[in-house]
Amino acid sequence: MAEFQVQGEVIRFLVAWVVAALFIHFAAKIVLDRSSFLTALVVALVGVVLAVLVDRLIDGWLGDVLAIVTWMLVCALFYRTSWLKGGVVGLVAWVLFYLVTLLIRMLAD
Repeated sequence: MAEFQVQGEVIRFLVAWVVAALFIHFAAKIVLDRSSFLTALVVALVGVVLAVLVDRLIDGWLGDVLAIVTWMLVCALFYRTSWLKGGVVGLVAWVLFYLVTLLIRMLAD
């Protein structure tokens, strides 16, 4: 039974990763007028890992704010753009990722 739960977690992570990459790709395409889906996949993976790490290490609203800043940094670095444009892409991606993850959790329960 535990094996089934692990597979479910892996599937949820993969779905959330691809969905977040889609949103990052669309946001980068709109804001920066350039993006590749492969770059969006890398940004999504790195952004998710770092944002979750920051959010787990720092509790409360400060952790949430620093997770958003982490997304901004990742987007700005990978897309080689300004902090402001990276912030717009990162903020949009973070909000959409949060909403999709919440929806997946609600559907799974």
